Amino acid sequence: MSTKDVQTNKLLVLCVDRDNDIGEKSNIKTPVVGRKDCLYAASELALSDPEEADANAIFAAVKQFDELVEKGYLCDIAVVAGSSKGGFEADKTIRIQVKKITSNSTAEGVVLVSDGVEDEMVIPVIQNLVEVVSVKRVVVKHSKSLEETYAVLGRYLKMLVYERRYSRIALGVPGIFLLLSSVAFFFGQERIMSFIALGLIGGTFLIRGFDLDKWVELLPRLKPSGYLKLFSSMASLLIIATSFFTAFAAVSGTEAFQSVQINANTIWIHGAFLLGKFIQESLLILWIGIGVYFAGAVLVNYLKGSIWILSNSVGIIILALLYFPVLQFSEILMGSGSTATLISFLLVGFAIFFLIVTIVYTYIQSRKKSKGNGYQKFER
Repeated sequence: MSTKDVQTNKLLVLCVDRDNDIGEKSNIKTPVVGRKDCLYAASELALSDPEEADANAIFAAVKQFDELVEKGYLCDIAVVAGSSKGGFEADKTIRIQVKKITSNSTAEGVVLVSDGVEDEMVIPVIQNLVEVVSVKRVVVKHSKSLEETYAVLGRYLKMLVYERRYSRIALGVPGIFLLLSSVAFFFGQERIMSFIALGLIGGTFLIRGFDLDKWVELLPRLKPSGYLKLFSSMASLLIIATSFFTAFAAVSGTEAFQSVQINANTIWIHGAFLLGKFIQESLLILWIGIGVYFAGAVLVNYLKGSIWILSNSVGIIILALLYFPVLQFSEILMGSGSTATLISFLLVGFAIFFLIVTIVYTYIQSRKKSKGNGYQKFER
């Protein structure tokens, strides 16, 4: 245990369960305050899962509390828990519970008891509420024999099978792969098994990387503006993907593309033409897709009554102003456009853009002044 020499009127022995095993496994609500209640919580958690390390940590906190009382310290003891989701949610919950305890206590220092590095990560979260003067880490002792090693491995395998947050990845993804592979094998399509495997792995990485599963869980709680934003975003992505596919189909049918396929070195000859062709074929549908996104944002901000509606409206105008310069640029790449025409489009577009931004800025400033005058009248 690491200690600091400080003068305190009262100490709080605090046991932290960051992933809320005490709530998930024994249905005990935290914070738990007092020696008797903490012993009860530890006993319930140990009975629900005798191998749970957090139960040992709570018992260790009670032992630490008794030792400090014997030495003459005034002490309180409490158990707080976070969330099974971890991260921000867990730290936020722990901070709220510690704040609740310290507001009803005269403790000026905390003796933190934890069963690992993850629980000790909350030290910065609670440090500005009450000073952490000591940290005690509880290490559960295991036999070094082979049988105990198998027992520990069995426990973690059990977690992978029965705990939902782990089983979805450890069992769900391989289960889908095996099921689809059996269907492919039945129809004599063994070659697509590798595509199935890569697709599942990529999809899993994508879902976990962007927390798409949490987005899906939030769907039932979305407001109408949230559904509108989701629809416009998905529609925009589909239209943009369609524009790229359409452009590639058009480019792949040209003689220049076939020439590059035969001899890759000709890319230096036909590359500009192919790029211009791709831009020209995708431009209209691509602009529609981006416009759908901005239009959805305008409607969402209109429903919310947000001033950001002006920003999204300006985005639609900029999109329209850039259409003809980009189209002219694609024609230049294909060898049929005019640089003078491109510059003319850009200058006209810049002038219109400058005018619009000036009008919007003037409107926002006048709105701020009117609000300020309203506040001054109210104060008088």
